[in-house]
Amino acid sequence: MGLKGQFPRGIINCSSLTGLDLSGNDLSGTIPDDISTLLSFVTTLDLSSNAFSGEIPDNLANCTYLNSIKLNQNRLTGQIPLRLGTLTRIKTFDVSDNLLTGQIPNFTDGTVSVNYANNQGLCGGSLGVCKANGSSKSNTAVIAGAAVGAVTLAALGLGIVMFFFVHRVSYRKKEEDPEGNKWTKGFFNTI
Repeated sequence: MGLKGQFPRGIINCSSLTGLDLSGNDLSGTIPDDISTLLSFVTTLDLSSNAFSGEIPDNLANCTYLNSIKLNQNRLTGQIPLRLGTLTRIKTFDVSDNLLTGQIPNFTDGTVSVNYANNQGLCGGSLGVCKANGSSKSNTAVIAGAAVGAVTLAALGLGIVMFFFVHRVSYRKKEEDPEGNKWTKGFFNTI
């Protein structure tokens, strides 16, 4: 077709549209977050072989009539929305040749033809168990750092309070005993 630019938002005017094939163009930018509003009754969505980037919108799972999604050969990043696994009519799901990472959706119907090829960071299901990512390690480090910081801050606060308390007590003693020897007189007078 030779289309260039972003996803054509004017598609919302095609209220009875059931199939959208924009494959093999030079479309770029992100897939609209409100795609389910733009394509309420779509059953087939083919945006393959373009230059779409960003994440697959979670809102795509609201297109409940979808039976085919082809988003392959783009520059999509991030995680595949797990909610896509709840699409009960889906038969084809192709996100190959992107930059996707994380857990893949678990489609409830086992007869779905899926293609996740050439996405280095995907895991789960037939792709193998997801490893604990670095973010859990960094979360532990943040929590440990916060705990050490809180203890240090509490100790510093306690030290400051004690300093002022001792300073105040010694100041009162000096006011009561400007010569600093009343206690010795009292001690020797009792002997």
